[in-house]
Amino acid sequence: MSDIKPTAPGTLLIIAPPTELTFKGPFTDVVTSELHLKNATNSNICFNIKTTAPRRYCVRPNKGVLEAEEDITVNVMLQPFEYDPQERPHKFMVQAMTAPPGEFDQETVWKYSAAESFINGHSYKLLSVFEMPISATTVPAASSPKAAESATIKDTKQLQEEISHLKHKITMLEKEKSGHNDSYIMTRDWKNSLQKRGLSDTIHSLVTIRDTNNMK
Repeated sequence: MSDIKPTAPGTLLIIAPPTELTFKGPFTDVVTSELHLKNATNSNICFNIKTTAPRRYCVRPNKGVLEAEEDITVNVMLQPFEYDPQERPHKFMVQAMTAPPGEFDQETVWKYSAAESFINGHSYKLLSVFEMPISATTVPAASSPKAAESATIKDTKQLQEEISHLKHKITMLEKEKSGHNDSYIMTRDWKNSLQKRGLSDTIHSLVTIRDTNNMK
């Protein structure tokens, strides 16, 4: 903690990291992030740590008293959960205030001290940051042959269904071309889609039908 320095005059606690708590996945087990607190004064300081997601975290210790210039490492333990990259970050607040003289009960002190109205107190806010390793989110095809084979079969089946659908469209166009002029002219998006799949024969059939209709 020697690299931690006060950032403003009158600071009660020096906190590191100052704004974010990083948790590195995968999150199939408990993940711990360390929060370092140091008393920046010559007096005893009470601290109390809160979070917007108390069921998701175990904070040890979540409150205590630091003597003059004393430091402590707080373990913030994230419980296992199903990772969602769209989940909004959780918030943490570290409250600090000058300890009252003599003996006192910490629960009572914080119970009757409003979060934003300490006497000679400060509050420090941090956000949670979830980092998922690339290997946990993207599995290379070479390392998962079964997954790759399954994906290939799925893509082939989908392509066959699209070809069958297009052949049906062609059949319908051939049956109704004598009575419709421009009803079945192929759209640009459809044509581009067919070209990307290399279905040149299908495109040729559709264009022939269109030209035949235009000549009538």
